[in-house]
Amino acid sequence: AMLSSREVLARLPAHDGTIPGLIATRAAAHPHRDALVYEGRTWSWQALERDVGRVAAWLADAGVQRGDRVAVCASNSAAFVLTFFAAGRLGATLATINPDVAAPDVADIFARVEPKLVLHGGSGSARALEALALHPLRGVVLDDMLAEAEHRTLPIPAAAARADDTCLVMFTSGTTGRPKGVMHAQRTFALAGECFVERMRIQPEDRLLAVMPLFHINAMFYSVGGACAAGATVIIAPRFSASTFWQLAAETRATEVNLIMAATNILLRRPRSE
Repeated sequence: AMLSSREVLARLPAHDGTIPGLIATRAAAHPHRDALVYEGRTWSWQALERDVGRVAAWLADAGVQRGDRVAVCASNSAAFVLTFFAAGRLGATLATINPDVAAPDVADIFARVEPKLVLHGGSGSARALEALALHPLRGVVLDDMLAEAEHRTLPIPAAAARADDTCLVMFTSGTTGRPKGVMHAQRTFALAGECFVERMRIQPEDRLLAVMPLFHINAMFYSVGGACAAGATVIIAPRFSASTFWQLAAETRATEVNLIMAATNILLRRPRSE
């Protein structure tokens, strides 16, 4: 029988409204359940907590402190999610940037955000490098950062997060002017995930497929946040691809996906054999 959203949340230890608190309670309850899946690699909740700690150690070693900002201009990846959680552990903020925005506009965002570090990867690297030429900052490839974090022995920083800390700055599409940086607290992320559990009746065994961009609130708050809240699993796709969608869904045993209507309509027109 399906659990109600209240039952799903009641079966997990209460958290303190912080990102490290959310992850620690889920890792304690179900250490070996799949938490994060990306391109053939799976992190259990226990492994996720461990690697978030390692990335937090890498960021701290790179000079990121409580209240600092880190910018990410990248396509979807596991490293993107781990960086968001790691910044949250430090009480720092992740500023997510759409890699399809023109380089001068990305440079303008750099100037306003003043990040300690710019992490870039996938389809976002070319745009980030163009923008860094206009507004010089330290840039690091996201996958290089993760590989270093996993192989270096650094002390794991204690969680320095508070529920009211700003964990994300996401930019509006700027339809009426310059994009505005919208600030979100750690508590907001946790509550949005819990609301999504209720909205979609997410079960602990569900596997949420994220094909929309992580720089957008939908993938980050609903797919990632919903999986965190339910202690479920999030599967990260690098991008939406109609031609490989059903194969990916079958291979990863996905049970839920968030889409925009345009993508849904494309999928409905695919051959039924898929």
